[in-house]
Amino acid sequence: MSTLRSLAFLAILLLFTGLLASQSNVKTAYKGVELDIEFKSDTIDCDAIVYDEELIKQSRSNPCKFTVGFDELGLVNTRLMTLGGIELKHLLYEVKPMPEIRAFIGASYGGEVPLEEFLDQKGIDVECIDGGIDESLELSFFKFEHYRGKERLLRRLNKGPRYNTEISNLILRVEEGDKIKFTEIEVKIGEFNPVTISPLLIEIPD
Repeated sequence: MSTLRSLAFLAILLLFTGLLASQSNVKTAYKGVELDIEFKSDTIDCDAIVYDEELIKQSRSNPCKFTVGFDELGLVNTRLMTLGGIELKHLLYEVKPMPEIRAFIGASYGGEVPLEEFLDQKGIDVECIDGGIDESLELSFFKFEHYRGKERLLRRLNKGPRYNTEISNLILRVEEGDKIKFTEIEVKIGEFNPVTISPLLIEIPD
């Protein structure tokens, strides 16, 4: 079935080889970042969709959901179509290297932060260091970990960049000499799936 689907996809794709996409329609993707595409099952027979299986993966649990992997630099020009040749989705992207995205709190990207300054913050933020991302960045998730000496006092989950109510209250227990780790920080880049960036490590000096 997989081979037949691949052959069908290639056959249909040949119908479009004479069409040149306008450069203005090319979007930017980033190497290693994925994109989910989902169709409505009540309007489309998702098991009959043909696509490039080298680039796109169909979910086993939800046949109407497809994940595009941008693993190579350069131009990606492909389509998801019906067996009858009807185009469902045209993917036209220039894949660029993934720029560095870093988390920060206040004015610090890590290291020592005075207790008073740390307690004044309401969450953490992210930014692209070299300005290589045109899309908006949205911090969607992180884990908050509080250490005293070698002992981890707690770990809590947080959605979004601002502290939730529980963490806002727990922050008040932080003392001089403690360490705070923000781990598993997930950032959403425009329409793409979230990516995990490096942890943010904070030390509260004595």
